[in-house]
Amino acid sequence: MANPQIAIKVFVQPNWCKAHKELEITFPQENLDDLKQKILTDAKANSTNLDRFEFSLQYMGMDMPMVNEDDFYYMLGDLLQDPERLVIINIKKIVKRRAKKQFVFDEIGTANPTLDNEGDIVLNRPSDKVYNGSTEVICAFCRTSNKDKSAIRDLGPFYGPFKNKQKSLYVHELCAIWTPDVYLDPKTDKLKNLLKEVKRCNKMMCGYCGKHGGGLGCLHRTCRKTFHFKCALDDKLECQLDYGNHTLLCPEHAEKEDEIDVETVFCKVCDGGSDENLLILCDKCLRGYHIYCLSPPLASVPAGDWFCGRCTPHKKGDMEEEIEEEDPNLIEEVSQTI
Repeated sequence: MANPQIAIKVFVQPNWCKAHKELEITFPQENLDDLKQKILTDAKANSTNLDRFEFSLQYMGMDMPMVNEDDFYYMLGDLLQDPERLVIINIKKIVKRRAKKQFVFDEIGTANPTLDNEGDIVLNRPSDKVYNGSTEVICAFCRTSNKDKSAIRDLGPFYGPFKNKQKSLYVHELCAIWTPDVYLDPKTDKLKNLLKEVKRCNKMMCGYCGKHGGGLGCLHRTCRKTFHFKCALDDKLECQLDYGNHTLLCPEHAEKEDEIDVETVFCKVCDGGSDENLLILCDKCLRGYHIYCLSPPLASVPAGDWFCGRCTPHKKGDMEEEIEEEDPNLIEEVSQTI
């Protein structure tokens, strides 16, 4: 004789939405996997691939993994002894985080990709003169001395001098490259807009250390926080760094953006979430698009980095301006005669 079936109200708490969902589920199911797939369907998940989710049952104040069918029904039966007790199942979507790309330098500024990236990253380095003098100089962005070998291992060698009137400025390689409007001239690989950006950053205070020079702003459209790249590397700050585009998300916005993956993204054109294998993300804004919804449509999913129409890189202007001395202490800190 078949086991009698009963309908039970279950409160499902998926981690991809703020509110819980109340479902009525009939027990027992054919097997535990069928039960999980039914929960995903009723909870309107975009996928029913069980490998992408973790299930747990709240039992005795703990989240007990739903991996063994006998254990699950034992705990469920115990919960049902008390009609006032809620049956709560948590569903956690396994997040696919973007791999961090970063470089390590030795004490003299030689760069190598980290082992985590299997040597597949190429750093396009400036052709400007590297400073190897014995006189102490200060980075115009992070205000760190060239005598600080740990900073060179994180930020690369010093470049300079860059002349501004009668003054000379010096910058770490990565401090310059991560400053928004600094870029390498495609013909000469020299740093462009450097003096203009030193001037701009001179007006800005780092949200972490409180010192001037922190001009790397959060990419979130409403956020006004800015940091030194050196400070953004601090694990305590928990910024999200995009090493492909040299952009940053502050701790307040990093987790929300970092946990976006193809399974939770809808196409910005058709607003659909189906055809996951044809849904691609812009590598800058992380918006999703079906390749067939684009205009013109793409024949296949791009193999490398891809940018939507609004984020397609445009050529930056190459106007350079002289530094203005809004902060009198800056010139004293970062200026040295050769």
